[in-house]
Amino acid sequence: MIQKIGHIIRFSYKEFELWRNLTNSRNEAIALHAQVVKRKKKKFLSRKILNQIKSYSLNYFGKSDYWPWLALYAEVREKFIEGWVPEDYYVYNLLPDLNPVSISGVSTIKSFDHRLFKGFSVEPLAVINSGVYYNHLQQEIDDAELNKIFENYNNEVVIKRDRGPSGGGITFKHSTKVKKSDFKKGYDYVIQPSVKQHKNINEVYQKSVNTLRIVTIIDRNQSTKELYTVMRFGMSGARNDNMITGGGFILFNEEGRAYPNAYDNLALSLGKKHPDTDYEFKNLWIPSFKEAIDCCKIAHKLFPYVRLIAWDVYIDESGTPKLIEWNAKKPGMWWWEALVGPLWSKTDLNFFHST
Repeated sequence: MIQKIGHIIRFSYKEFELWRNLTNSRNEAIALHAQVVKRKKKKFLSRKILNQIKSYSLNYFGKSDYWPWLALYAEVREKFIEGWVPEDYYVYNLLPDLNPVSISGVSTIKSFDHRLFKGFSVEPLAVINSGVYYNHLQQEIDDAELNKIFENYNNEVVIKRDRGPSGGGITFKHSTKVKKSDFKKGYDYVIQPSVKQHKNINEVYQKSVNTLRIVTIIDRNQSTKELYTVMRFGMSGARNDNMITGGGFILFNEEGRAYPNAYDNLALSLGKKHPDTDYEFKNLWIPSFKEAIDCCKIAHKLFPYVRLIAWDVYIDESGTPKLIEWNAKKPGMWWWEALVGPLWSKTDLNFFHST
């Protein structure tokens, strides 16, 4: 009897937690929708379109409750497209089947990337695991050897904390200024060179490494394919290009040519030029664009335990694609679903959500 009551309590809490998460997600979509309308100074969504969205939501996903994210997509795109997958359905129904929680968190362990994706990931100067220092060959070193590595490098480094928040847990510092106090007890770190990007991309914005966000998926036929690719860039003096911290992005067509306009983190157009540098986005040509996508497909085969991976890749000065980091825990999707979607077919949804 006690065991049965415990099972009911656990089930009830799980249901409550899902309800709470869905409610928060939908409230976020409603708030974003209001921001988009305010920025545009006009509203696309009408009662007629909203009813159409709710009807589609009911027929496609079994509940009309999924309407808020679909309404946001329609406001951004200024039309409603059947086939869209709402962000709350993606995060709480689809993603757990694609990327099991028990394994997707590996992507947050940044100090492991160079071992998992050797040759593709940026080679570190040193890593710190469980309070122990290691060189790039994973050989244990002491304080003096670590300091010597930094002194000999004598240039800017990037200190990344494992399991850091998106766009956070990152410090830029000159190697000779790195101190033991920079590494908090109980955390693991990777220390990498501050990399240089290709001149073509550097012209867009010089203060951050502007990365290609390439998303790959192992589809229902067990083939690895590209789902979408954008290039992110920093703005307003930021050292990183993360959209959550104020970066922007450019869309690309199948030939790898940039669309003339770029967007911000509300998926609203920034116009034809970078707001800081006046760089015209239509002039952007990225060397090794297709090679970068191929590198991500190959890397995905090294970690087939998840079906969906978002890769952040930069193009170095020689034109070689290199991995900055990857995300299998919660790859962002709503911006791209709104602007270039639908990204999912009904057949895909039925297959992925049943596995």
